[in-house]
Amino acid sequence: MKKIFLPIFVLISSISFAQVCVPGTLTVPGKGYIIPDAATNFNDACVGQNYVQYVYIKVPKDTTVSLFGVTIPATIDSFVINRTIIGLPAGLIVETVPNFKAPAPSNPKTNFERLVVKGDSLACIKISGIVPTGTALGAYNLNINVRAYLNLLDSAMDMNYYVINVKANNCFPASISNLDKYSFDLIGNSPNPFTGNTTISFQANNTTNYDLKIMNAMGAVVYSEKVKSQLGMNYVNINGSQFSAGMYMIVLSDDKNRLTQKMLVK
Repeated sequence: MKKIFLPIFVLISSISFAQVCVPGTLTVPGKGYIIPDAATNFNDACVGQNYVQYVYIKVPKDTTVSLFGVTIPATIDSFVINRTIIGLPAGLIVETVPNFKAPAPSNPKTNFERLVVKGDSLACIKISGIVPTGTALGAYNLNINVRAYLNLLDSAMDMNYYVINVKANNCFPASISNLDKYSFDLIGNSPNPFTGNTTISFQANNTTNYDLKIMNAMGAVVYSEKVKSQLGMNYVNINGSQFSAGMYMIVLSDDKNRLTQKMLVK
């Protein structure tokens, strides 16, 4: 049995559907996982513009714990995530599927609004809104409290390595989903602006071939790659060290549609 450290849950940037979000839309191999990790992190927020960050949770059925120096298998009853995200910029709200549970007073395990995700099940969170003009720019360090309830013990941890960078209103936030119209959605690149390496992400509803191009401000293609998608979120790492500073356009297309996003090189 593969060892999984506690607590573990999924944070993934994804897409917008008619409902808040759809658990299990994005998957990777493994019993439990975190996407994006601390290196990829949350989308930037641009003051006065729409912001969306999706959080996908996959709780494994079991794990291992260390008790008195001995590694023991343990069954996971549930993960419980506090609705209050400390450090969240003004204007952003938190919604989930399934819905948050109302506080049940007198019990410290239940006397707060919380998302309960049973072992061997899925959930998702949507953080969205508009950060008001006038909000202080800079990095907002987030603190998310997660409690893991096992058959052997309870565990709690504050996940504090996620950050939302609030930037001026001339920045480029994550795109609003195009999946209601197309079979794929070009999310954009992160970090943006960047120097050196960046990662382009896109969401696909099927497995097919895409043409990925990067064009400079004059319309010349400076990078081209054929990409075979997987179902769900896809990531393409780009070495942009050969690009001069300036504005570029990411172009992703299949045999029917073409989507673009702006990219800045510092």
